[in-house]
Amino acid sequence: MVIGRVFETGQNQDLRQGRITAFLRWWGAELLALLPARLAFLLGLASESVLLVPDGDDFTVQRLLGNTVRPLGLLSRAEGRDQVARFRATGAECVLRIPSDLGLRRQAPIAVSALSQGLDAVAGEIERQTPFSPDQVYLGYRVDDAIDARGRVTAHLSLVPCASADVMLQTLARSGIVPDRITLADDAGAHSAGDTVHILTPRSKDAPPKLLLAAICILMLAALASPFLRNAMSLSRVQTELVLARQAAISVTDRNSGTGDAQSQMAWLATQRGQRPPVTDLLNVLGAALPDTAYLAQFELSGRTLSLQGVARTASDLIAPLEALPLVAKVEFTAPTLRNPVEGLEQFQLTLLLHNAAAAEQRE
Repeated sequence: MVIGRVFETGQNQDLRQGRITAFLRWWGAELLALLPARLAFLLGLASESVLLVPDGDDFTVQRLLGNTVRPLGLLSRAEGRDQVARFRATGAECVLRIPSDLGLRRQAPIAVSALSQGLDAVAGEIERQTPFSPDQVYLGYRVDDAIDARGRVTAHLSLVPCASADVMLQTLARSGIVPDRITLADDAGAHSAGDTVHILTPRSKDAPPKLLLAAICILMLAALASPFLRNAMSLSRVQTELVLARQAAISVTDRNSGTGDAQSQMAWLATQRGQRPPVTDLLNVLGAALPDTAYLAQFELSGRTLSLQGVARTASDLIAPLEALPLVAKVEFTAPTLRNPVEGLEQFQLTLLLHNAAAAEQRE
């Protein structure tokens, strides 16, 4: 009689390690599911397996990559055995996947404190719920994370009679194949390879390929350096634009001012001065145009734009006399007027657009 072996799934370990570990494991699995199966395998994040499924006196060969299953044919055919050998040579795991109708599934409440006992924690449930003794079955189990008020968790048992599984192993051995593990198919399809009930060949996790580690390091360095490179490129572009703008401004200034000789420069300055009236004349004209109830507080001339600030009895009465001046092209308020109810005066801000001196003389 072959003694059954208990396989404890990762959820039992998660329960002992804490809920945070279980959550991180679940989260990682969800993120991994978003990657294409082939890409996940190339990155070393997903495994590849060869499933041997009993089919009468033969076995159907299937390839499992991530959660994708693809049939490859029958094991009795030469191409089927060749594909099994080829995939195993590349490191794929060989799994004997027993149909669900050839095994048993049971549920039992198990005390959390008894989980560390392994087979002893569920041995009594095997004899109580199945016609087998613990040494007559291959067993795997997983437990839920929820703990009830009595300190128990629900254990999901997967059982395969040793007798039927050993016959299948002997048939495979005649073909020169020894599976790495035995699983029981899941009718719900939650696990494509099924639940492990027996391990024949423990598999050690291979270290990631050096090429993959190098690629990961390069990608991490590129991700860290990308903000600095982007900022450097933006700064270089801005500096280039500033140089071009400065050269264009110098070219326009030279062309307008005629830097060929001193006489041309003086003529250019005279032309610039002639485009606006003298400040003293402008103040005299504005003083004569404004009513006696208006007082200027600020006078600023920039090119042909004159800004005025002050107070008046009625600010709107200032528009008409200012627009009537020959040197004024346009008058507008640049801010709302504010009235002081105590003094009865309104504070105003006006902007005047002036004609150049030649145009003002023509209007006069």
